[in-house]
Amino acid sequence: MPKIQKNKFFEIKNLTENTAEIRIYGTITKWAWEDYGEVSSANFAKELQNYKNVSQINLRVNSPGGDVFEASAIYNLLKDFAKVNNIQITGYIDGLAASAASFLILCASKIVMGIGALFMIHNPLTYAYGNSIELQKQIELLDTVKESILDIYCTKSKLSREEIAEKMNNEKWFRANEALEAGFIDEIVENDNSLENIKNISNELHIENFIHQDLLKEKLKEIENMKNIGGIKMSKSVQELLNEYPQLMNDFKNQIISEQEESQKETIKNAVLEERKRIEALEKIPVINEKQKEIINKAKYEEPKDPKDIMADFFMSNANKAHEEIEKIKNEQKESGINNITPSTEEEQDDVFNEICAAAIQAFNKK
Repeated sequence: MPKIQKNKFFEIKNLTENTAEIRIYGTITKWAWEDYGEVSSANFAKELQNYKNVSQINLRVNSPGGDVFEASAIYNLLKDFAKVNNIQITGYIDGLAASAASFLILCASKIVMGIGALFMIHNPLTYAYGNSIELQKQIELLDTVKESILDIYCTKSKLSREEIAEKMNNEKWFRANEALEAGFIDEIVENDNSLENIKNISNELHIENFIHQDLLKEKLKEIENMKNIGGIKMSKSVQELLNEYPQLMNDFKNQIISEQEESQKETIKNAVLEERKRIEALEKIPVINEKQKEIINKAKYEEPKDPKDIMADFFMSNANKAHEEIEKIKNEQKESGINNITPSTEEEQDDVFNEICAAAIQAFNKK
């Protein structure tokens, strides 16, 4: 019986002499033919060899995913083919790039997504049966497959590996603007066929890789509702916004300038208040000689210093000078023989102590 191409999900053709187009529309299956003929990736590789002379490949995807190993094989085939033959690949998400299709399209150096299209990532799934050992092997295999998919996502996305893994755990559906923000795509374009393409996919009786058609239809309704209320907007550059809304952009600019001026005024005001507090604190520091007065004046304007630093310096300076005066008095007492005199009464001892203190204070004030 001849092979029929009813289930063949890809098509490769020339658009021009230098440009080829690859369409991956539908579920990525293990078999290229309805009656289990040739493996898809092998058939894909064979057809791809006919396009070595092109310089550009447009990879157009509208797929709910499918066999993860076939998708991985095609991803690597295209990456290697483009590198060896110096070919530029541009990917286009025409409606849906979900599950295995979401990492397959990342083989392109540039990815364009239509408004209304969807990009979905989730953890790999499988059917399994057997004893606990066999089931554990399946769990380990799924974990390994997830890590390999993460390796591909991390080559493109701005998100961290941990962030992507968490979104896979929760099955994350990205609209075009979200996919752009996450770094999975590079550009958003108007594409009136995106919603229709998703509808065609959602009408399949069975979507491989376990994306149920009812869930897909529900996501489709969300997108249609957002489009009806104007929720989907194409990203615009600043220049495009200036050209389209000159008055609005001018008002926005003036608002930003005004906010910056107010912020600067508040900053200056706070700085002035802090400086006044610093000077007031310096003026309250007690001084005992002209040298310290001079230090305070310099600290106010010429060589600004924190009052706490000045007080610490003064404390150490005063303590050192007091120690020097006390030592000097002790030496003078020793030389004069006063240390050898024993006062006859407690009152006389107090008088001697007071005289010593008065002499120390008088000597200290002369410094």
